Amino acid sequence: MKKLLITCVALFLLMAGAGGAAYLYIAPDEELDLIYAEVPLRDRLLEMAGRLSTELTLTEADVNNLAKASLARNPEVADDLEITGARFELKEDRVVAHVNVRWKARIPAGAVVEYRLSWQPPYLVATPVKARIKNVSLPRERLGLGDIAVPLGEHLPKGLQIEKVHAGEGKLTVSFRKPSLPDLRGLRDWAGI
Repeated sequence: MKKLLITCVALFLLMAGAGGAAYLYIAPDEELDLIYAEVPLRDRLLEMAGRLSTELTLTEADVNNLAKASLARNPEVADDLEITGARFELKEDRVVAHVNVRWKARIPAGAVVEYRLSWQPPYLVATPVKARIKNVSLPRERLGLGDIAVPLGEHLPKGLQIEKVHAGEGKLTVSFRKPSLPDLRGLRDWAGI
């Protein structure tokens, strides 16, 4: 009986130690938040029009602020999974999100999720491709993460239509369709000119 009790206590301690080690392993490495600054898209669009250009360049900081604003409105990205902080990097045609999440409102974890970008009017949509916690890859089908839709088109006047979006190192280039004459009149009214 004494051996059984010692074995049960040892097994319990081993399991508690393994659980504690796992908890510490998945804990976030960096402090992240969902605080964002408004991106002055109107001013940038007016500047773009003044240059007679059809391309708008958003910096990594702009993308960070737009994505954080979208997440702050809806931080629960899956059942029992809430994003508590994020930081985004632009790499080629992908966005790499460093996120702090809370599972079941109790267990904090830090993860890195790679998203593929696509333009689905009026949203810039980031679709999860792969994810990892520290050095452990998570199976794609078990991510449980949905798309992040950034309402980029909502900030634009009606006459301005996005044609394509291209991500590069540290910047996001938004290409617009050339506006027609009625579109230009609408843009002039929108700008208050």
